[in-house]
Amino acid sequence: MKFNVTRFPQIFAFLVMISISTTPASAQIAKQSYQGHDAAANEVLIKFQQAPPNDPQAQAEIAADIQQAEVTGDIDVARAVGSAGWMRFHSRSNDVTTLMSIHTGAAGVAYVEPNWIAHTTSTPNDPYLSQEWGLQNTGQTLPYTIPNDTACDIQRAGTPGADISAVQAWNISPGSTAIVVGVVDTGIHYNHPDLAANVWSAPAQYSFYQGTTQYTCPAGTHGWNTFTNACDPSDDHGHGTHVSGTIGAATNNGVGVAGVNWSTKIIACKFLNSSGSGTTANAVNCLQFMEGIKGYFGGKGGAADVRALNNSWGGGGFSQALLDEIYNTYTADMMFVAAAGNNSSDNDTTPFYPASYNAPNVVSVAATDNRDSLVWFSNYGSSTVQLGAPGDCVYSTVPPHVTLNPSSELYKYLSGTSMATPHVSGTAALSESVCQFDTELLKPNLLNDVVVIPSLSGKTVTGGRVNAYNSLNAASGGCPGTGYASISGTEKSICRIPNPNGGCAVYLYDGGTVSIIVNGVTKTVNYGEGSTSGSLASDLYNAINGDGTYPARAHVSGSKVSLSAKRTGADTCYSVSGSSTTLLPNYFHTPSFRITVSGLSGCR
Repeated sequence: MKFNVTRFPQIFAFLVMISISTTPASAQIAKQSYQGHDAAANEVLIKFQQAPPNDPQAQAEIAADIQQAEVTGDIDVARAVGSAGWMRFHSRSNDVTTLMSIHTGAAGVAYVEPNWIAHTTSTPNDPYLSQEWGLQNTGQTLPYTIPNDTACDIQRAGTPGADISAVQAWNISPGSTAIVVGVVDTGIHYNHPDLAANVWSAPAQYSFYQGTTQYTCPAGTHGWNTFTNACDPSDDHGHGTHVSGTIGAATNNGVGVAGVNWSTKIIACKFLNSSGSGTTANAVNCLQFMEGIKGYFGGKGGAADVRALNNSWGGGGFSQALLDEIYNTYTADMMFVAAAGNNSSDNDTTPFYPASYNAPNVVSVAATDNRDSLVWFSNYGSSTVQLGAPGDCVYSTVPPHVTLNPSSELYKYLSGTSMATPHVSGTAALSESVCQFDTELLKPNLLNDVVVIPSLSGKTVTGGRVNAYNSLNAASGGCPGTGYASISGTEKSICRIPNPNGGCAVYLYDGGTVSIIVNGVTKTVNYGEGSTSGSLASDLYNAINGDGTYPARAHVSGSKVSLSAKRTGADTCYSVSGSSTTLLPNYFHTPSFRITVSGLSGCR
């Protein structure tokens, strides 16, 4: 549709004029969630392509594109924003996700993005934050003595700054509900008033395997219980709820404690009973559950994107079964954060499992106190324990009337490397809210940005305590970018020799290739009889990761390959594409399988 050039200023003026109404400064901003962050409801910001001032035809076409965008998006308010050509579009009927889908790649649209909601960066208003020295150590004296714990002394004031610098980190990001942490423990009190908002709920019914048996859980459930084989991970001990509160207690809600993440989602798998004990078999089942739920909901970027697993438990001997499953969590792109143990021993000489497993995604955590000392009970290891974190007299959420907390109280002090571990898995999730690292980049983001302290020199690999601010600052300044490659389709066949008695005696199966190209470097895999979209995704994963020079790394979940770019400089640029071919075009007009790529393109 063409317009006379004189129509362009009229259209633009109309779009601006319909937005003249004002909003009181004190009014609440209606919000919707997009990719885990708050955005203004039913709104996007759009920048249209610019037409040369001396090209009336181009100006008319852009005018038509703007008018079409208004109609397609059911726009009732359009207003110029700033001086760089951006506009704010508000829709009568479409939410943010729909508007992003409508306008991304639409004619004449150069950029489209949500109208994000910003918040003040003040310290949260949770009343017990002052007792959480691990998040903000002002030198406060610990207000409680734990029986039989000589390291938790009511008279011992802390050292200011001996914390994870959470308050400074929150000025970069308070977290994201798109990032999920899996807690493998005693379960979770998912109705706790300081946890409920950040507990993951299944958006739809889903299925997964335990061994070779398939189970299905309904929408609205929060995890898995390996004792009952049921979709209710209720915590009858209290330990899992305590570590969950450190990871992600709802923050700035005027209630209780603060979590390392103000916003996140926590999935629980219960394999420890009311006495705090569990088996290797059930631990393996919990890990398989986490892999299954992540894969079912789309892998990386999906509705159950488990990025870190918190494992505040240990004991027993070496288990190949458990190590094999930990490697499977690595393939599924999950960091495995584990407690170093509470035996005051050297893990270099006396391994403590699972923290001592030599898998690429394992991070072992020692415990520090409020004076930056290695706590007396903490295990250590100059080559097997990666870093330290606050683990002495940690105040967090607990269920009422359970083994660990017989009273009706909802908060409790606990000590142990169990309490140090969620400070690290929580920091991992917080860092992921800034940059969607894969595990191979997330792990060094945590380890390379510790604060080195004397008490951990020679006691841990890094010699340092986790520091959320340093990790987030590094993530925000050096995010390499991510992308996805999804493979769809089924193997095609035709009958070449019919059976005289009916049916087919000989089938001809399609054969071909599927390729992905990153920065001009191609990885190609072949398909043929028996191939599936999942097998091709696995083949591409192996082809990409088997090449140490390839400009991206891969993880696989079902038929989806997640890509994380390797950052090689301050302004590294990426281009990604995919293709598929059939080697039998005379019989099959289109390839059996199709590859669709998204993300990663552009400069980081």
